[in-house]
Amino acid sequence: MAHILNINSLVLVKDFLITIARRDPQAKFPRHSHEFSELVIITKGHGTHIVDNFEFSVAVGDVLVINGKHEHEFIKMENLSLVNIIFDPTNPALTNLDTSDLPGFRSLCFLKPEKHKSCEFGSRLQLSGEDLKKAERLVDKIEQELLSTKPGFKTIATALLIELLIRLARCYSKSNDPKALSRITEAINYLKHHYMEQINFVKLAQSAGMSPRSFQRAFLRATGTSAQNYLITTRLKRAAEFLKYHNCSVSESAYRAGFKDSNYFTRIFTKYMKVSPKHFRRV
Repeated sequence: MAHILNINSLVLVKDFLITIARRDPQAKFPRHSHEFSELVIITKGHGTHIVDNFEFSVAVGDVLVINGKHEHEFIKMENLSLVNIIFDPTNPALTNLDTSDLPGFRSLCFLKPEKHKSCEFGSRLQLSGEDLKKAERLVDKIEQELLSTKPGFKTIATALLIELLIRLARCYSKSNDPKALSRITEAINYLKHHYMEQINFVKLAQSAGMSPRSFQRAFLRATGTSAQNYLITTRLKRAAEFLKYHNCSVSESAYRAGFKDSNYFTRIFTKYMKVSPKHFRRV
């Protein structure tokens, strides 16, 4: 059974889930899992990374994101050094980011481990020498803020983490087909602005100049989810805003967010949000 890491043994600042853990070199460590996310940047050497049942080689310049609950470990290490940036993926500062013009963000941060193994959709990021240095400098700045504990250090550390993630996502986007990413960005923006309407995904694929199958693959590559699921989550976010901030009833919130059946809306809202719309509205 994999060891479950306790975040309290890793954080530099108590009750603040952004921290830096350097491994120079990376020591042998048993397979483990955790609730938080790890952004791993390989700074020297090479080795093999196992995530769940998937195994693949890593080397200097590789960037990996291991999300919570996935069991992983490094083996066959040759002078392997890395830096772990540990963070909470549910942090509102991250989840509320508008990355619609940067579809590589979700591909980098949220793809499942099997995508990293197969390199399907170009999901693994390999930094060049200069980009690696820039990333390491940002990591240094985050660590300096965490160690200084000066007034406002949490805000600055969070802002620096966001900058690091976005810069890495830009590198990801550059390393993939820019035309395909551009077309998917247009589709994402269309869904964001027309979520109330009935969406014909075949026509959406045609407008992107792709077959439905190619469109779905490209959308998954860019966002980490299907176009249909993206539309549902967009509608749910808007419905939550109507419930919370506009004092709308459940049925009105459902309708304004694009759900035509309030019973279906209640079921899917409860499934995704882990609370019923009525309870969410009262909290």
